[in-house]
Amino acid sequence: MSHFLRHPPSKIIRQLLVDYDLCTDPDDGVGPWPCYVGFLADKPDSALAIYDTQGPIQGRTHTDGEVQGPFGLQVKVRSDDNGDGYLKAKNVLRCFDEFVLRDTVVIGTTSYLVQAITRTSDVISMGAEAPTSRRRLFSANAVATITLLVDGETGTGT
Repeated sequence: MSHFLRHPPSKIIRQLLVDYDLCTDPDDGVGPWPCYVGFLADKPDSALAIYDTQGPIQGRTHTDGEVQGPFGLQVKVRSDDNGDGYLKAKNVLRCFDEFVLRDTVVIGTTSYLVQAITRTSDVISMGAEAPTSRRRLFSANAVATITLLVDGETGTGT
């Protein structure tokens, strides 16, 4: 039997990025590079957002017909400095590429195993936030394999 996630994948990946010190949770107070889930707040200038997208459908189980496949994600980075925004986006992708492997992520009392995150794009420059804005936007896309840990199960990572 499958165990559905109790939080959206975007929130789980945000917590993973917080655990790796790449951003902060805006609910925890003011910190550098706050990371939002599902939206990008107007302030501060330097911020991230994680969005849920559709991952590829790779099949379904024979027992219950559950669709199988990784969760789709989009990371959006905004900065008033073009270089800083690009480097932040590259560092997030580097984390996905080089560090995330069977990491345990805890949100409240719920634990998840993030098996891996595979990027499906490099950093994409989206230009200025608005025609007269100095703030620049970048995005990157990825897919993540995430499972709910139950009954004392543990991952092997962070």
